[in-house]
Amino acid sequence: MSAVALLLAALAVQTPPAPDSTRAAQDSALRVFLDCPDSYCDFDYYRTEITFVNWVRDRRFAQLYLLITTQSTGSGREHTLTFIGLERFAGVEDTLKALSRDTDTEVDIRRRIAQAMRLGLVRFAAKTPVASRIEISYSAPPQAATAVKDRWNYWVFTAGVSSNYSAEKSQNFFYVGGELSAGSTPAEVLLQRRQLETDFTYSMYVQLRYTFGSKFANIVNPRLQEADF
Repeated sequence: MSAVALLLAALAVQTPPAPDSTRAAQDSALRVFLDCPDSYCDFDYYRTEITFVNWVRDRRFAQLYLLITTQSTGSGREHTLTFIGLERFAGVEDTLKALSRDTDTEVDIRRRIAQAMRLGLVRFAAKTPVASRIEISYSAPPQAATAVKDRWNYWVFTAGVSSNYSAEKSQNFFYVGGELSAGSTPAEVLLQRRQLETDFTYSMYVQLRYTFGSKFANIVNPRLQEADF
């Protein structure tokens, strides 16, 4: 057998190369048709930023019809994204909104719309072979300081009570001289003394002082700072 024949035989039995699994998965990604009838859509920007779907230019080949409409809100614009399922996604629809301000740049507006696109497309892409390659991230807002719970509900009380009492049971008065005072009796003259009526003196003072604030925070309401009764 000639060398040429041997070479042809080797090529005939050669095993074909394995298909590219990455390329195959991308080919099976969700096919999306984008339509912006009343505003400009930067198709190249969205195709570059959102790569877990296949963007098609003919609606007949799409599995998802993405319609974006825009209307003025007075201080900006409201962009409504309507996701309409086709083919095996027929009957599945969703609507999201992206808001922009008059002061936003075109770059800011594209980013807001792209973010809404991602949120809406994930629902459909999750049912395609590329789902295992999609990662979801979340940017948490700055954590606020933990509030301290005051079981006294931010009221601090101080109270005090003071009183004074004095009494005199009896008092002896001795008469000196030759005159009788009004109201004296002969017996008192003979005894040369007079017993006066009992004298009582009573006084009481009550004070309530309170401060609106907390032992955890130096907060005081000047209108409710202190009162005496």
